[in-house]
Amino acid sequence: DNNPDGYIILKASNPSAPSYGLPSSHTYYWSGGQSSGILTNPVSPSVAVAPSGFYTYKVEMTDSLGCISLPQYAAVFVQVCNGIESVNSLEGIKIYPNPFKDVLIIDTDGEILNISKLVIMNSLGQTIMVEIELKQHQKVDLTYLSQGIYYVLVKTKHGQKSFKVIRE
Repeated sequence: DNNPDGYIILKASNPSAPSYGLPSSHTYYWSGGQSSGILTNPVSPSVAVAPSGFYTYKVEMTDSLGCISLPQYAAVFVQVCNGIESVNSLEGIKIYPNPFKDVLIIDTDGEILNISKLVIMNSLGQTIMVEIELKQHQKVDLTYLSQGIYYVLVKTKHGQKSFKVIRE
């Protein structure tokens, strides 16, 4: 969820195990992002975060008997936009095929000649691979990845752009 102040609201969904007591007696332990530890009032099933980048947040719920749920995770990516010009210059970045089997192709055109950094992250926000200084047309071998959803962050001198890709 988003709110008008630019914060992202993360909410815990139903607990992963049976819980006892009224929901108001449950406590929630939020951690992750740029800091660790409790990020909000511990009785709240939601937290407001204002990240700038890619972060993973975790929440665990404790019921009135002290039983702790399995953790729930949220991967959040926020890209700051400094204007229309910077967004338009990043439209020249193309990643294909999607979904892919073994190799991703990254193409750039227009003003973007080189990619300064390429980061591939899993759905938990963990960095899987980092490549530095890629050419205008680059093939990236990802045969070692398991099937699933990944995020590709492409950084150039004009800014950065993220893509969601699927490994078949």
